[in-house]
Amino acid sequence: MTIKGAVKTYILSTRWTYLVASMLTLQFSLNMFGVNYLGPTCQPYHQKKFLEVVNQFLQLYLGRKVVELEIHTSIQRKFSSEFGQLMHSVSKLGDERLHLNFSCGKIPTSKYINLHRNTFFEFYLELLSQAFSLKSLFLSVCVVQASVTLRLNSFKTLFLTGVLLETGQLEGILSSCLNLNQLIIKYCNLPHKLCISGIVTSILFADCGGLEEIDLQATKLHEFECFFNNRVRFYFSSIPVLEHVKISLRGDATMPYIFGEFAANLPAQVKSLIVTAWNTQVTHFPTEMQIFRNLRMLVFLFESTYNFDIVKVSPVLDAYPVLQSLHILGSRMMVEDNSDELASPVTSVKNNFMDEGNTDELVSPVTSVKNDSMAEDNIDELVSPVTSVKNESAGSNTRRQSTGKLNAPDSGQDVIPHYLRASTGSCHDFCKYGRKHSSEAKPCHPL
Repeated sequence: MTIKGAVKTYILSTRWTYLVASMLTLQFSLNMFGVNYLGPTCQPYHQKKFLEVVNQFLQLYLGRKVVELEIHTSIQRKFSSEFGQLMHSVSKLGDERLHLNFSCGKIPTSKYINLHRNTFFEFYLELLSQAFSLKSLFLSVCVVQASVTLRLNSFKTLFLTGVLLETGQLEGILSSCLNLNQLIIKYCNLPHKLCISGIVTSILFADCGGLEEIDLQATKLHEFECFFNNRVRFYFSSIPVLEHVKISLRGDATMPYIFGEFAANLPAQVKSLIVTAWNTQVTHFPTEMQIFRNLRMLVFLFESTYNFDIVKVSPVLDAYPVLQSLHILGSRMMVEDNSDELASPVTSVKNNFMDEGNTDELVSPVTSVKNDSMAEDNIDELVSPVTSVKNESAGSNTRRQSTGKLNAPDSGQDVIPHYLRASTGSCHDFCKYGRKHSSEAKPCHPL
């Protein structure tokens, strides 16, 4: 329920007078004040009034439990003082997740961010230095600044969308967030070189511009995903526990790079590799590939399977001596009978040649990197192809219970009930339609 909806309930019953005071999630946007502006900016009067009203509301709300706070508005740099007062109230609120979107419209592209960098609002992480209970921070369409001496020890998740990051800024942010576990960067304009360090365990880069080289030095990094339209060079300097990698690059030179230089730099302990590409890129496999000695699961996700020849993938098998699971999937491969249930074959596949004790090691948690509020921050624009494909064998090896779930034929569970099965006709079909029922009448025996 929104704040406006909770306030309106007072009209219906006096028992709901203080319902708004018990809301765990607070959402503020210009739409609440009747401002429906779809552009990247809005009028300065509305910006200032919005900051003042939200600040007054949060001051009255102090002392009550708040889990999540969302603020969506466009702010000019001249209102930094009013915004600082608002952040002071936010720090005392005690919320765990904070969403700050400094745009009234859609998330801009990295090219747009680079051209209009002087118009973006500057957000200083020092404003949250007193937010000791804050665990997840979502920032959209701004310039992030962090000082060297800043320490944000409570931060666990950092989600940057449409953010401009200059040289050294991301490294400064990571040095301030000493206990950060998850880092997600989408649609951001990045410097040419990045160095990721710290104890972060999961990293995702998606559709970011400007980046050419990235050096991963996070000693506890376990999962790494990247989606780039341009070729990016990766260096894995010190990541002893990295096991799951997902990569998507563009261009005909993608496959020679992934199975050549990229594979040579990957740590030996990597167990699963997911490659997203076009089917035309398969024809550019290198003749000699780097050997993956410990890779157990390999997945190809092709965005288009038109005129695809599966034989072209066979040369990669020589590079994986201990490979136990190979999946070649297309983004449009779905079973028609079960198209309403899109399951991820990568996270649900079990190899018959593996013992049950080792199957957990082959499940890729890269596809399960999840934030509690991703769906509310345009995450549907970046849905992983792994979660949008369907195993072709699912329709033939499963059947549905009355509860709507699929069961294997040998699972020993009840088959589909008769009242859910398709009609098979009756003995009256011959009279009505001129055809006999498929079932034969049982012979009668005299008493």
